[in-house]
Amino acid sequence: MGDPGSGGDKTGETTGGGQTEAFTIGISNGFVGSEYRTQMIADIEEAAKPYIDSGVIKPLVIENADTDVNGQIQQVRNLINAGVNAIIIDPNSGTALDGVFKEAADQGIKVFAIDQAVDTESVINVGIDQGEWAATSARWLAEELGEGKNIVVVNGISGHPANEARWGAAKKVFEEKGINVLTVADGNWDQATGQNQMSTLLSTYPNIDGVWTQDGMAQGILQAIIAAGKQNDITVSGEARGGFMRLWSEQGDGFKSIGVVNPPLTTPNSGKPLNCVPRKAHKTRSSIGSARETRREQGC
Repeated sequence: MGDPGSGGDKTGETTGGGQTEAFTIGISNGFVGSEYRTQMIADIEEAAKPYIDSGVIKPLVIENADTDVNGQIQQVRNLINAGVNAIIIDPNSGTALDGVFKEAADQGIKVFAIDQAVDTESVINVGIDQGEWAATSARWLAEELGEGKNIVVVNGISGHPANEARWGAAKKVFEEKGINVLTVADGNWDQATGQNQMSTLLSTYPNIDGVWTQDGMAQGILQAIIAAGKQNDITVSGEARGGFMRLWSEQGDGFKSIGVVNPPLTTPNSGKPLNCVPRKAHKTRSSIGSARETRREQGC
C-alpha cells in the first residue's frame, strides 16, 4: 500500500467509470489478555487512519475478542462474509486455521499473519523471527549464570505459534549451554498469572538461580522475586516494556536483566523493514533513559 499522499498503488476494485473503489481490510485478534495486543490494535488503527481519510480504504472491520481457535475461525469467516479484500490476523494456532485461510484465499482475499507465523501458502507472514527473539535473552541468561545453574521457565500460552517458536529456540540454547531447567510453567502472557506462578515456583524450588520468561509476564515475575527478597539472588530475563523497565530501574545499579524489543505490528508507521530480527539489548544501569536508549539500538 502506497503513501496516501503520493499517488501510490490502490488495489481496490475498479468501478465502471474507471475509478478505483476503496477496499476493505479486516482484522482478527483472538487474544486480548495482554497490553501488547491492545497496543497492536491501536497501532493498526493509527496506521490505517490516513488511508481511510484519503479514501484508499474503508473503515476497518475488526474482530477482537478473547477466544479459542474455533472462535477465531468464526472471526475469519465473519470477515469473509463481510466482503473484505484483505485480512490481518494474529493467529491462535500455527496449523488449525489453515482451512479457513484457504477459504479466504479461494475468494481472492489476501491474508497476512502478524506477530506469529503460520506455515501455509495461503498466508503472508509479516513479523520478527520469534525464535531468534527468544534465543537472544536465553543466551544472555545462560552466559550470566554459567554452566550447571538451575532455572525455571514461565512460558506464554501453550500451542500458540510464537510461544512454541520461542520456547523451542530458548530450550535449545539452555541445552547447549548446560543450564538445568527445573520446570516449565504457563503464565498465559498475563502479568498477574506470571506473578502467581513465580510465587509458587519460589516456594517449590529453593535452588532457583535464574528465570527465563517472555512478554508481559516478566513484570509480574520480577515483582514476585522482589516480594520474596531474592532480586539479588535470582537472575531474570525480561522484555523492553515500560512497566518492566521501570521496575528494573528501581532496583539499583547492581541489578541486571535483559529486554528484547518486539514491537506490536512491527511498527507499521516507522517505515522500517517489517521482517527485521531484534538484536540483543540489555543494560546494567538503573535509569529509564538507558532503557529508552536500549530500545533505539535494536534496528527494528
